[in-house]
Amino acid sequence: MTETIYVFGAGINRSLCDPQGHRPPLATDLFQLALARPFAGYSGEPSWYSPVFDYIQRFWKLSVDDLKRRPFDLEECYTLLQLQANEAYSQGNSTEFERLFVIKSMLTSFFSQYLEISSIGADASAVDFITLGKAIWKEKATVITFNYDTLIESAIESASFYDSATGTRLSHDQWKQMAHNYESSGCLSYDKFNDIPTELMGYSRHPWDSYRAYGVRFDEVMHKGGISKILVNGQTYFDHPQNKPCQPKVLKMHGSLNWGRYVRYVQVKGHSATPPRAIQPGTTILGEGFGMIADHMFEPLIITPMLFKNLNQDTIIVQIWQQALAELKACERLIVGGYSFPPTDFYARKLFLEAFADRQPREVVVINPDSRAESLVQDLTHMKPRRFDNLDAFIREYGDHHALIDEWDEQWVRSFRRQPGGEA
Repeated sequence: MTETIYVFGAGINRSLCDPQGHRPPLATDLFQLALARPFAGYSGEPSWYSPVFDYIQRFWKLSVDDLKRRPFDLEECYTLLQLQANEAYSQGNSTEFERLFVIKSMLTSFFSQYLEISSIGADASAVDFITLGKAIWKEKATVITFNYDTLIESAIESASFYDSATGTRLSHDQWKQMAHNYESSGCLSYDKFNDIPTELMGYSRHPWDSYRAYGVRFDEVMHKGGISKILVNGQTYFDHPQNKPCQPKVLKMHGSLNWGRYVRYVQVKGHSATPPRAIQPGTTILGEGFGMIADHMFEPLIITPMLFKNLNQDTIIVQIWQQALAELKACERLIVGGYSFPPTDFYARKLFLEAFADRQPREVVVINPDSRAESLVQDLTHMKPRRFDNLDAFIREYGDHHALIDEWDEQWVRSFRRQPGGEA
C-alpha cells in the first residue's frame, strides 16, 4: 500500500493536445472534437460509420453537421444501445441484436481511435502534465484512473528516467549506457507467437514499465522488447523474474485502450486462410486494444460510458476494483484530479463510501474548476479538501512539486507546440 493516491478522470488531460491540435475528449464533446478534422480511421466522410450516425439521427434527430456544433452525451447513446440490445436478446431477435452489436462496436472503434490519435505525443504538450508524471514517480504513488487513454502511463515512463531521490535527469553517461545496453541486447524482430529469447522476455525500454504496473495478469502480451511487438504467452511473461509488479501502480478502473479481448474468429475476404489458433472468446491481450491476429478479432477491454455498467463481466476489472478499495482504505493522502463522480457512475461513489466509512485520510486535495466537486469529495471522504482550479495551479502551489519543473521541460513544450499543425 502507498501513502499517496491520485484519482484521475478525463478532466486531468484538458491542458494536453497532439501536434495537430487534437485534444483528449470528455464524454460530451467527442464528436465535436473528432468530426472537426479527419484522423486515422475517419476520413472526414461518415460512410464506414454511417450505421452509427444513422442511429443517432433516428433517435436524437442530430445530423453529422449538428454533432460538429453541439455537445452530445456519449453515455446516453451507449445506454440506449445496451437497453435495446438486452431487449432484442430477451425476445430472441438475433438479427436486431447483431445489428445493435455492430453499431456499438463501430461507436467504440470511432471513440477508441480518436482517443488513441489524440493521445500520441500529447503527454509532452504541457509542463504541468510532465511534472505530474515526475511527482507520481518520485512519490511512488498509486494511480486510480477512470480514463481509457495511456497518457498518465507515458508521463510516468518519461519521468522514470529521472533520479527519484534528487528529481534530476539522468546524466549523459547514464543515457549512453542505456543506449549501449539496448543496442547490445540483440533486440531483433520476432514474428512468431512466443518466439522470443528468454533473456529478452524481461526487457523494457523504460526503467518503469506500465505492463508490470497494472496489477493484473493478461492471457497474452504484445511484448515491447523488440523492434516490432511480439506476441508472447502471458504466464511466461509475468513469471519472468524481471517482470514482477512495480511501483507506481496504475489501476485502470474502466479498462484501457491498450487492453484487448478476443471476440470472434473472422475469415477475412480475399485473405489466405489462416489456421485459427485455439483462442476462446474473452481471452485477454495486453498491448493492443483492437484489430486482428490470425483472423481473430479483438476489441478494447473497456467499460464503455453507460448508465448500467457491468463491472463483473471480466475478472481483470473485478481484480482492479478490489485492489483500488484496499489502496483507498490505507491511504494517507488523496488527490482527486479532473473527476467529478457523475451520478451515473455510482460504482465510484460506492467505492469511496466503503473505503472511508471507518477511516479517513490525513489530507484530501481536489483539482477541479467546479467548486461542487469539492463538496462532493468531502461528502465521500468525510474530510474537507483543499481545492485547486487546474493542474498547473496544483503543480505550482502544492508542496514542492514546482521544484520538479525544469527549463528543459519548458523548452520541449514550446518546441512541441511550434510543430507543423501544432499550437503557437
